[in-house]
Amino acid sequence: MLYYRYMDSPSAVLSIILNHLQNRDVRFVFPSSVVARHWAETTCVATDKPLDLRRFIAWDVFKEEALSQREEKLRPANRLLRLLFATHCLRENKKHTQEGKPLLYELIPPAYAAEYQVFVPYVAELLPALKKIVEAIANQTARTEQDGRAGSAPDGSISAPLFFSDSLSFSMPSWFQQVQNPYYRDVVLLYHWYAQFLTKQGFFEPSWKEGEFSENPAEWIIFFPELLEDWDQFEGALPPAVKRVPLSVLEREDMQKGGAGDVPENEAQRQHKETPCLDSPVIGPSEEEKRACLTTLLGELHQGALSFSTIREEVRFVILLLRELLRSGLYRCQDILISIPELEKYRELLQLESALRDVPLQIQQGRFLAELPGGSFFLRMQEVEASLWSYDALRYFLEDGAIPWKERKKNLWLLEFGKLFRCLAGFREGETPQDVWLETFKKVKTFSDQDLAAKGWYGPAVAELETYYQGLKRRVQKCLFAPSFDKLKQYLDEFITAFIDRSAMDDLVDPVFAIAQDELEQLIRLEASLQDFAVENPYALFIQHLKQTPYVAQGKGAGIRVYPYRVAAGCGGSLHIVMNASQDALSVVADEGPLLREDRKAALEIKSKDLTPFFIQAYKGGSDVVFFTVPQRTLDGSYCLPHQALRIVEWNAGGASSPGQVPRMSSGISLGDLVNWLFQQDPYEKGDPLGGTETAAQVLAATRLARRHYPQGGGHLWYDLRRESLEDPALLEKIQARFKNEISPSSLNLFLRCPYAWFLQQALRIQEQETEVVTVDARDEGLVYHAILEGFFKELQKEGTLEGGQLERYQKILETHIEGVRKTFTRQEGVFQEEVYNMLITRIGGRLRDYLAQDMENLSGHRIVGVEFDGAFYALPRKEGAASSYRLAGRIDLLTMDREGNLMITDFKRKRLPDPGALLLQESALPSRENMYDLQIAAYIRMVEHTPIEEKCRKVHRARLYSLEEGNLQKVIDPIGSATNSRRLPVTRDSYEATLEMVDWLCEAYIEALESGDFPVPDLEHQEVCEDCSVRSVCRVPFAADRLSGRWKGYAPEEWRATRL
Repeated sequence: MLYYRYMDSPSAVLSIILNHLQNRDVRFVFPSSVVARHWAETTCVATDKPLDLRRFIAWDVFKEEALSQREEKLRPANRLLRLLFATHCLRENKKHTQEGKPLLYELIPPAYAAEYQVFVPYVAELLPALKKIVEAIANQTARTEQDGRAGSAPDGSISAPLFFSDSLSFSMPSWFQQVQNPYYRDVVLLYHWYAQFLTKQGFFEPSWKEGEFSENPAEWIIFFPELLEDWDQFEGALPPAVKRVPLSVLEREDMQKGGAGDVPENEAQRQHKETPCLDSPVIGPSEEEKRACLTTLLGELHQGALSFSTIREEVRFVILLLRELLRSGLYRCQDILISIPELEKYRELLQLESALRDVPLQIQQGRFLAELPGGSFFLRMQEVEASLWSYDALRYFLEDGAIPWKERKKNLWLLEFGKLFRCLAGFREGETPQDVWLETFKKVKTFSDQDLAAKGWYGPAVAELETYYQGLKRRVQKCLFAPSFDKLKQYLDEFITAFIDRSAMDDLVDPVFAIAQDELEQLIRLEASLQDFAVENPYALFIQHLKQTPYVAQGKGAGIRVYPYRVAAGCGGSLHIVMNASQDALSVVADEGPLLREDRKAALEIKSKDLTPFFIQAYKGGSDVVFFTVPQRTLDGSYCLPHQALRIVEWNAGGASSPGQVPRMSSGISLGDLVNWLFQQDPYEKGDPLGGTETAAQVLAATRLARRHYPQGGGHLWYDLRRESLEDPALLEKIQARFKNEISPSSLNLFLRCPYAWFLQQALRIQEQETEVVTVDARDEGLVYHAILEGFFKELQKEGTLEGGQLERYQKILETHIEGVRKTFTRQEGVFQEEVYNMLITRIGGRLRDYLAQDMENLSGHRIVGVEFDGAFYALPRKEGAASSYRLAGRIDLLTMDREGNLMITDFKRKRLPDPGALLLQESALPSRENMYDLQIAAYIRMVEHTPIEEKCRKVHRARLYSLEEGNLQKVIDPIGSATNSRRLPVTRDSYEATLEMVDWLCEAYIEALESGDFPVPDLEHQEVCEDCSVRSVCRVPFAADRLSGRWKGYAPEEWRATRL
């Protein structure tokens, strides 16, 4: 058997390939398809001749081809076949479990047998390793029997792959009776079921065919076998014609000495070989100087590792270095490779930094087809039916921006219909699913044009939408319930022809969409090749396959290739950078018992093999220049250490930061100075990118602040409304006109909390966008409550003075209004929302009955003065120079008068009442997010006392709040006052005067802000109110890098308070 030993040549691998290239029977085998493709391309460039790419293959392909030549009548099992078998096996286990005879006991516990779909990937991945595990179980059983510790076998049949029609039993090995561990018994049974399935269907499992290679005409050269996880299993079985090329072929003299050595020169470097390096950095280095410095830098970094404090600094350094290398002409994109363990954690940062610096990258990391635009279409189709055609699932399906729907307008109108008539979700009556869309279409078709207009529907005819929906649903269900993969392909083609315009599909989406259909073709061929094997749910298996099939998008144009770690180990090239080189990330362990718990591996004596040194060796020797980078902290803040096999290149000796203490390189320049020199002109950073005195957040904040001093396009100045007044008179005038010189109590509360939030929500009317359809929200419940109470109290207003003895009659009146509101609210709703409102109004009716029974004692002797009482007569003092006067205006839920002519205000709240401390101005308790002043009831009192009632203004003697959901009554003003000193409320009318005066102060501040356009944010002490603000994503105060401080304190000035309290 031929071994290639050390060859002192930087192109030893290429030399071996060229020596055997003329022999067309020779095949070159590499650890991965990426490495095989790399050396095929390198060979093409070296020979300048066309090449048969089929001669350069990956190890997994080699095993299939070599074993297939021995097993002439058998085909190698692949992931598709394993997935199909695992699905079928677990489905049969589910059926037997439902009959009380589970086939598996611990691998899939009987309690979870019905949810078998989640276990399918696990079982499919376990299948290739079953033979090794079963052999270990047999050995352990034999040892146990020799030790005399064998026990009786557990109850249960072992005869059975009951789901194979031609054989209801098979002979199990004798030692199986001694296996007591239920997990091991499950694994052995699964192994024999799978083996029987393979035999029946004419397949073989490549990982089970150890020692079964045979001589064949082809000659194989296997490169870097140390990197193969299962090399030990196949090494002894390889025929003599198979040659090996170990990793030592990559070694060079500088690696053997353990030093960095000189960087092998490429053509660009040789052109500038004689350019001297400078002794100290200067601003604006020439191109020649930059090339020389870059060459020196790479020489120092070669085979070493750089440590950075964070991942962001690590990524920024690599991208900046790549930018300079490309600009200098030392390297081309195709000369550079990047490998990153846990690439998914780096992907977003890499894309951001590379886009900022114009460094083209091609990230060669596959994503599963079901996750990609175009592939997710098939998954969303399944989710629509699984959710019983819920609104959300249908919206995600029809609003998929990657799919060019032919009837996009109809899709939007269909969703608008569902949103308006609340087609939230289907439901079941017994076992029969009910389609809420069809039921709603049926009801809405009975509406008149006036009813539809009143509801707000101005779309196409309802019957037209119903026909479109029925056609869409019919074709979706044909796909989902197709009896075979062949029929599924037919139905999908029909659906695509009817609803999708493939010619308009994006160039990035169309390949994914096409590959998903190609995968379906493979399933069709596999299904056709199987004997007596029916697939029960083809679409579900198709989706499961898409969830496990990776796809790597092929970028257009040149770009630096970025690979996951291990994939490109052994590639040659000019420069290779390995990032995230931490101890954990670089560890590679070959596990012969994947998915087994560690205690079971130990019990079965299944050992793992550490391949980490071999991969580091492959990376170090594969390219002319290679270096590693490692962050000290991960994105989540946890610490990580550089791998112990790497040589750390220090920025400063002994942690010194002074330039005079930095060790000098052979060229006379310190490494830290060199890096700072090369990157100090970076336009996106201020100062040293690796350790400057200003953080990126500070630089960004300073840049934003500076914008207001410089005119931007059109001569307008940038200014920050959170700090400065509105300087647009026209806009300010429109805002003032919007409020018609009226101030509502609810606006006062919002203004008290944060003037800038008031400006965004009330003045500019910025609202949270409704992206979800809800059945009922707080506003809907409030409307129902107020509709019932308004009608009920208006009828009681005709009764005159209320009497407690008439409670039963009042309750009957209340029932009448509850049913009237029920009819009103359900008449123009869809069937789903109709049921929701029925349940809601039933619950609300119960709450209102409880309220009436509880409050009748307080209402007795009162007569109703006003329901939704309009108090708009409190004219606020007009300021000197003001354009107009303002008045406090709002509606009060219930205003009553007792026999002495004293007024009582009742304000209904749906749920939680304000804290008593928020309703009363106090000296000690300042407002906070949890205890912000609520001046609504105080504003109501001001309004009522300035509104003539029965030809004169009257004082309010009682004011209270009532929570309808919680059944709590909070008295704010009462002639008796508080019963105890510990309770703050109620207080007498005279004791409430300071709070009422705070309403006056707040109105003055409100008017002043409206006249001047000054709407500040809270100061730092009170910015906790921002945490639950609905417009904080617009304001951005909680996210400000420099902790923007405002001028609004949220309460009256101290000098004002001192005179009032």
